[in-house]
Amino acid sequence: MRDKYLVFLFMVVFVESASPRKRTVRHVSCQENQEYKHENHCCLNCPAGEYVKEQCTAHLARGTCEPCPHETFTEHGNGLTQCLPCKKCHIDEDMIKSCTSTQNTECQCKPGLFCVPDQACEVCKKCSKCKLDEEEVKNCTSISNTVCKMKSSSFTVSGRSHPGVIASVIVLCIFVTLVICFICWRKGVFNKETEISCKTSEIFKSNMGADEMDPFQPDPLQGGVQYRRLTPLDEQESLKRCLDLFGELDSSYHKRFFRRIGLSDNKIQSVDHLPHADRVYDLLRIWMEKEGLKADINHLLEVLLSLDQKLTAENITDKAIKNGDFMYEDD
Repeated sequence: MRDKYLVFLFMVVFVESASPRKRTVRHVSCQENQEYKHENHCCLNCPAGEYVKEQCTAHLARGTCEPCPHETFTEHGNGLTQCLPCKKCHIDEDMIKSCTSTQNTECQCKPGLFCVPDQACEVCKKCSKCKLDEEEVKNCTSISNTVCKMKSSSFTVSGRSHPGVIASVIVLCIFVTLVICFICWRKGVFNKETEISCKTSEIFKSNMGADEMDPFQPDPLQGGVQYRRLTPLDEQESLKRCLDLFGELDSSYHKRFFRRIGLSDNKIQSVDHLPHADRVYDLLRIWMEKEGLKADINHLLEVLLSLDQKLTAENITDKAIKNGDFMYEDD
């Protein structure tokens, strides 16, 4: 009798251990990409192009799956309770593939614009043009900018390069300059009253008005960049009207910029579904509400400079002044 009991106990243990899908309630471990956890059991994923309308009620069962509605998709098997919204191509993009229930919309920059794939392609950039002293090596495409290189600086005669010609021209110019200076000196043209100042900065300032000077200049004391601070002409309303100007913020600096002005990652991620310009505008409105009367465009410009975005800061400053919303404090 005892032997029969031991055989029965052995069979029970064997059956329990041989069951490959047996899982305890405390240690539910669902297979990735095939199942998802719901309450204390694993449900089978709905296939691509569908979503979970009703959850499963038993272990390793599939709930009720429904096809994705129009303009939504799921690219892989999933346990989502709603499909993802299809991407909308921006005004500076062309659509190359329409959205389906299993694939998102594919867009590319319009001709004359580009966006590097390994960067966040929220805003297409204008293709660069080679300068007069450069030649084009590679045309601009939707995913790469124009590539230029410097032209050869040596003179060519009959298709052959002659570097020695330029040296001869330089020597001749120096000789002519010395002759002219000697003649002027002999005639008394140079005297103490007409002493020439060779300070380039003084010559530059004498030919440039205060409004035309670069507002962002190197600071020799701090080793950074100093700029002429702005003052609003209509208090907070001036700042509100200028929020759209920050839409040209490089998308690759998006999160770093808003973190530095004091917004949390949750706030930043809450507008990820919006186009780039709308995201920037909405987050700046949140920042203004948070800062209240302390909200200052100068703080935003300082953060841009700390991110080496001098060109963007200059463009925003220029437009803010031309639009009549701000002026320089020292004017």
